[in-house]
Amino acid sequence: MSEIALRVYTDCKRKRFDSKKEKPVKYERIFVIDTETTNDEYQNLKFGSFVVCSEGILLRIGLFYNPKFVSDKELRELKNYCKKNPIIKLYTLKEFVEKVFYPEVYFKKALCVGFNLPFDLSRLAIDYSYARGSMKSGFSFKLSENKKFPRIKVKHLDNTKSFIRFGKSFWGNFEGCFLDLKTLAVTLTDEKHITLEKACEIFTKKYKKIKVIEHGKITEKYIEYNINDALATHELYENLKKELERYEIKIPITEVYSSASLGKTCLEQLGVKPFFEMNPNFSRKILGYVMSAYYGGRSEVKIRKKPVKVTVIDFLSMYPTMFILMNLWDLLIAEKIECKDDTENIKKFVENIKLEDLRNPKAWKNLNVIVQVLPENDILPVRMRYDEKENTFNIGVNYVSSKIALWYALPDVIASKLLTGKSLKILKAIRFLPKGKQQLNKTEILGIEIDPNKENLFKTLIEKREEYKRLKEDFRQKALKILANATSYGIFVEINSKELERETDVKVYSNEQFTSRVRKLEEKGKYFNPIIAVLITSGARLVLGIVEALLKNHNQVHAFCDTDSMAIPPEYVKEIQEFFKSLNPYNFDKPLFKEEKKNIWFYGISAKRYVLYKKRRNKFLIEEGKDKGYSLHGLGHLLNPFGKNKNWHKMVWEDILKLYYRMITQEQFLRKYSDLFAISQLTVSTFELTKRFKKINRRKPFEKQIKPFNFFLIGVSNKDDVKPISPYSDSTQEIVHKPFIDCKTGKILKGLEYWKSLSDTLLEYINHKESKLNGHVGILEKRHVFVDDITYIGKETNNIEETGILDLPNYPTYQNEERLKKKILRLTTREARILGLNSETLRQIKKRIKENKKLIIKSKVLKCLANLNYTYE
Repeated sequence: MSEIALRVYTDCKRKRFDSKKEKPVKYERIFVIDTETTNDEYQNLKFGSFVVCSEGILLRIGLFYNPKFVSDKELRELKNYCKKNPIIKLYTLKEFVEKVFYPEVYFKKALCVGFNLPFDLSRLAIDYSYARGSMKSGFSFKLSENKKFPRIKVKHLDNTKSFIRFGKSFWGNFEGCFLDLKTLAVTLTDEKHITLEKACEIFTKKYKKIKVIEHGKITEKYIEYNINDALATHELYENLKKELERYEIKIPITEVYSSASLGKTCLEQLGVKPFFEMNPNFSRKILGYVMSAYYGGRSEVKIRKKPVKVTVIDFLSMYPTMFILMNLWDLLIAEKIECKDDTENIKKFVENIKLEDLRNPKAWKNLNVIVQVLPENDILPVRMRYDEKENTFNIGVNYVSSKIALWYALPDVIASKLLTGKSLKILKAIRFLPKGKQQLNKTEILGIEIDPNKENLFKTLIEKREEYKRLKEDFRQKALKILANATSYGIFVEINSKELERETDVKVYSNEQFTSRVRKLEEKGKYFNPIIAVLITSGARLVLGIVEALLKNHNQVHAFCDTDSMAIPPEYVKEIQEFFKSLNPYNFDKPLFKEEKKNIWFYGISAKRYVLYKKRRNKFLIEEGKDKGYSLHGLGHLLNPFGKNKNWHKMVWEDILKLYYRMITQEQFLRKYSDLFAISQLTVSTFELTKRFKKINRRKPFEKQIKPFNFFLIGVSNKDDVKPISPYSDSTQEIVHKPFIDCKTGKILKGLEYWKSLSDTLLEYINHKESKLNGHVGILEKRHVFVDDITYIGKETNNIEETGILDLPNYPTYQNEERLKKKILRLTTREARILGLNSETLRQIKKRIKENKKLIIKSKVLKCLANLNYTYE
């Protein structure tokens, strides 16, 4: 019997999106800052530079330094440099903050620009506290003892973006204008992570990142290095601004937090109004059913630890294409969406559907339906803890049986019929129908005139992208790809967590409805529309299901799949391309499934852990660069232990292959990595993380503390009850010999036995199970899941630091309090002891329930009660 997890819709007061203060689209005055720090774990400001420009013209340039950390000799270096370059003025940190920074950024309202700006701004601080209100879980930095100057508040969102603003001040409530170029560069390159060096390689011509021999000691070269960084940052700003302007999307540069920001603004420009604005009274109950049917992309390794020849096929613009095929554009621009009970029609439709029917585009336009089913060995996506050792829910497509009725999108139901050959037990079906059309605006985006009244946005974007690819206009084709993907999926399921000062009740809608107490609200994004989000991801899974069914006809299987791609036997590529040919909605004749890598060897361990290679005698040819032939999942977070060898991940995969082909022994493999340790670098980015350094910071002056946005190192623990973290050091492999902080308790410990070697980490990596499926080697089989319990969860968090380090759940859970009360009242003393509850605690809880008092349970006790089996009656 298994517990599954379903997503929920929570009804809370929706954020108003039209009340934002208007921010300028262009800034007349630009203030750029770059800092250098002490070369130790405290990372105190040593010195820095600033540049003030207007319309590309340099107005001011200067250096500033922290007298506490600059020697007399270093100060002479700074003064001599300014003497040689009279345009450059020198300030102490206090002078810089009060006579340069605040006058420019606060009073003259200059746009404050940096690369990884939270780090630079936090270096200016002389103290900090924890922010409240909308910036809760962030930091409030004090830059001056003069209380008239406002604090700077920074709230970290994920590893590429933060909210930054001024707090209230003597002079008013101006929030300031701040721009982290790291955020903008990631958005406009579609990279997950980017450095200043890499961004300059792509976007700057005059100034590039230069190398410095030694950090921490002020020399003429080091000063030039820092000033060059500031000037490069300014040039990067100017060029990223031009790049953004080419999109012709009217969005302030400071409002671009991701490609989703561009997508939402694009829809605004076209006059598309949000779902809730057009459907304010839409049934919350039905939205709950819709959200319970929400699953992300499908990812799995089907053939494990057995090399097979494959061709990797990739579906053309999966989500935009689903938008067109399933006619979701009409739902998006409708004046109203209506719900219709279509149970009998859907029963017949599913009963009669055949694989060939799905070659007809008309069939796809009928899939805008959610279906309530009673699964009996049906193949459906299911979210559960497939590995009991891990505290995460993953999505697998497996055989599902349940006495509890569950909701699925119709494409998932059809995929099951294709793969099992039998119809599902359908209890109810709800069809979504667009009624009327919104008044939309003709506009120009990326030089393309778009009339949303006459054409489908996504069809236009993808067709124009293909045209620009033929003309080799790289910028436009890449920009169109970013825009099409950003507008077609994520924004429709955008949820932002808002931490509250105290618990509050929220109404929860999912497979059932109940009230739950929470400390975080899940605020819906402007274009939140779960109907589109659920249908589009389900449509993508149906595409993969069709390929699976076509291969099954030949007694073949895929080697792996991931959202929009599959690795399949090469001889069936043409058949699969031919099947989807009639579904191509575009004006160009190209296969919907493109061959990405042809006739290549595949070796897989588990979802997103695989390598593609060619074998030449005793050598393995693995592609590097953007189209690299291996996955970094599970290894990408580790720091390079080999120093100069940048391709160490590739080397690891080569060794894994040598181990499989018996070119080396396991002992030789382990010996190579046994003297190295698995260590990652992260940032002290949240209030919870700063608490882990409380003991080491206690009674120390500010400059001797581990501060917000400092980097720190974390090891993989050898012991379950200890997780080693350490202040940052350039000598990462040396920290294992020094005292460290146990992240779980805050105690200071020492010993190699607490740190996991790289050899043990890699051995675990190699032996990582594909837990979504049954089997160990070769073709894995689908699991049989028998559902007897449901956990209701919210959106997974993006905060890698908190979830990975503090072992916090990566999703909020919603407790059905009434059911919990009934279970507690039936709980015996003996059963409570097994759960880890003492009899007195149980008696007190039962007493509160019987007296109809609010159920206030400590988190430790709640953890014990979470192990209760909530069998549905």
